[in-house]
Amino acid sequence: MKNTINLCFICDQNYVKPTMVAIHSLKLNKNKNSKYNIYVLAHNVPLDAQKSIEKQSTKDIKIQIIKQDTLNIDEEKINVERHVTTA
Repeated sequence: MKNTINLCFICDQNYVKPTMVAIHSLKLNKNKNSKYNIYVLAHNVPLDAQKSIEKQSTKDIKIQIIKQDTLNIDEEKINVERHVTTA
């Protein structure tokens, strides 16, 4: 039986490439006895970029995009600190 590891990434359009690099690194260094469930909370990520992220899925690495607009997020509370993005 494989050990299941749940991971979460949060990204916006500016962090698509770093997120993809991190997922690729996980793929290269994954223990063969592990299985990953990767959840990507995406805010303002273009559809083509979302598809590129999802294409990194394999038999043992399941990637699910969760669009930020489907979450209940209070924008005012997030933007209290100007250096904090919605993502």
